[in-house]
Amino acid sequence: MKNQPRTGTLSPTEAAALAAIYTHRVVSTGHLRAWLSPDTAAGRYLGYCLTSLRQRGLVANPVGRRGRSELLWYATATGAAVAEESGRVMPRAWRLDPDKVPYQDFAHTLAVNDVGTAFLADSRAAGDDMTELDWTHEVPHPTGRGRGDQLIADALLRRSQTWDGRRWHLATLIELDRNTMSAMRLVDKLRVYGHYLRNSAAHRRAVYGQDIPDLLIVLDNGSPEVLLRRARDVVVAAQADEELERTCRMYRVRIASLALLRQRGPIDTVMPLALPERIPPPPPPPKPPLDPAAGWS
Repeated sequence: MKNQPRTGTLSPTEAAALAAIYTHRVVSTGHLRAWLSPDTAAGRYLGYCLTSLRQRGLVANPVGRRGRSELLWYATATGAAVAEESGRVMPRAWRLDPDKVPYQDFAHTLAVNDVGTAFLADSRAAGDDMTELDWTHEVPHPTGRGRGDQLIADALLRRSQTWDGRRWHLATLIELDRNTMSAMRLVDKLRVYGHYLRNSAAHRRAVYGQDIPDLLIVLDNGSPEVLLRRARDVVVAAQADEELERTCRMYRVRIASLALLRQRGPIDTVMPLALPERIPPPPPPPKPPLDPAAGWS
């Protein structure tokens, strides 16, 4: 029958798509195309594979779309079990509750995947080693301040690159703000990152070796002017607090809008507002090329 689920093993593209959907919770068709099939011909085949996965009951579409036409995808309970048994993914405890899907807002999850997509595109262009499975959502870090007290980073992203004749294995923590909290609450979150540095050396050595991961703050869901103002508020607050400034130095904290991240890439050294460098007053027009506000869009 036409709507009868297919049986049998998954094709390589179906298996890769299921693994990516499972790993990143809720993804758009555009995400999957960027990760698995950036060329047009492969994109058509990917669409066939997604339909096949849905017919088998391994993935489903939550209510709503991204934009006018992009479907959203998540793994069903059966799909999650298949993904875990495949050996392609790291099993995780958190799964979507199908009964709650119609009432959930996935904007934050999708934006985190946008950040991962920007890193992946940059890594591929540079010939670095990174795949669509190399970032993890909502990673807990114990702060050592009491039982159950944890820092929850929005994502932990890993990649490897060659620079100056050496191979570097890099870890970046992502803190994504969609303009849903005050700038000072974001500063408070930076203080928790400081607690983790001071009290969790054993955890840091076990997870990251001797290195402290970078921290990238990504701002989204606002005009360039609004996001730049929020970034300045965070920077000024960090500069006014000696301990917070030290935390930012140790993490090599950077802050950028999601649009700027897509435009310039995550490694671009002219990304504005590197913390905790001192920010001069905005110069009068015309603005110099490396002015903190240049390209903030």
